[in-house]
Amino acid sequence: VGGDFNARPLSPVMQRIDQQWKDSTAQAAGSQIDYVWYRGVGSWNVVEAGIFLVNPTTRIASDHFPYLTVVEFVPEP
Repeated sequence: VGGDFNARPLSPVMQRIDQQWKDSTAQAAGSQIDYVWYRGVGSWNVVEAGIFLVNPTTRIASDHFPYLTVVEFVPEP
């Protein structure tokens, strides 16, 4: 699940979501209000996550940054 949640990572709504979902963008730089969440923490490996297409206009055009998360499925043995 990804999108504009307009909530900071430590807000009550994000803490509630964090009880059942894992935030793949947690290590991204910046003042985060957009997220990419996934479930099944033991079944997925985050290969790469972060802000992409950053250019001089990205930071002034909006308070939202485009996130990209690459995950791989890890089958159970």
